[in-house]
Amino acid sequence: MKKQKIQFKYDEVAGALYIKVGVGKVAKTEEISACSFVDYNKEGNIIGVEMLNTQKDLKSKKIILDMESLQKVGL
Repeated sequence: MKKQKIQFKYDEVAGALYIKVGVGKVAKTEEISACSFVDYNKEGNIIGVEMLNTQKDLKSKKIILDMESLQKVGL
């Protein structure tokens, strides 16, 4: 499997944070909480995580991930 540097993209207007952790095109997206989604490639590997409505958390310099939900998908 090809190594991927972790990349962060933030859309300030939408308050969306995308964390890219793998390579490939998105084949499937799974909602893991009301504002968190995990993207998978065609091999079933996690390639990214999107968190919505992060404006308050980023401004206060804290983002609280739903770690239990992320652990369920192996991240």
